[in-house]
Amino acid sequence: MTQRQIALAAATVLTLIWSAGQTADKPGADVASKFAAETSGFEGREEALGRALSTVIKTLNNTEPYQHEMNDALVKALLSQMQFAKDRDLMPELIEHDRRVLLPLLVRTKKYIDQTGNTELALVAMFERTACHYQLVDETHAEAGLRSYTSPYKTVLDATRRLEQFDMTEEWIHNNWTIPRFLGMAKVMGVNITVSPWNEEGRVIVQLADRVAQN
Repeated sequence: MTQRQIALAAATVLTLIWSAGQTADKPGADVASKFAAETSGFEGREEALGRALSTVIKTLNNTEPYQHEMNDALVKALLSQMQFAKDRDLMPELIEHDRRVLLPLLVRTKKYIDQTGNTELALVAMFERTACHYQLVDETHAEAGLRSYTSPYKTVLDATRRLEQFDMTEEWIHNNWTIPRFLGMAKVMGVNITVSPWNEEGRVIVQLADRVAQN
């Protein structure tokens, strides 16, 4: 287990703890609450945290036939559904199904965007506010109007294509899943985005179109 893998695993756990425990400094908190003792947010849920850490350790200790990563199960599930759709020429239907599943969240975000005029909320909904992304991708770079990350499929694809479990490439996934999926989500939320073309580094860049026009 490398130091980077340990750090990424710890960051995942700390993110969960942070999101559960942020209370004292919320706007409107009274003075007493601002001086309250720090808490992890997991008081009373220590057993759940222990099971999560156990899963982290078991996953990162699994080095055969390749070094497993924390997103392995999610990656394999996505690859399995994509392979099923690819074999039957159903990728457009799969993307439409995914859009319908996400529709209540996308419509709610559109409402907030319409109320505030803040198109940045679309990127927040697509990346920061959904475990579907941050459990799939180790690290996402965020700045105003832009998100970027490295495609998460390479490790599993390299291992499983040798066994002929999947025949897709990262480039195929980018063009047939990632791009149309992001564009479809943005359309429902009423914003225009661009998604970078495939590159050998596997870096995916999603940018608000109005920001692109300004650059």
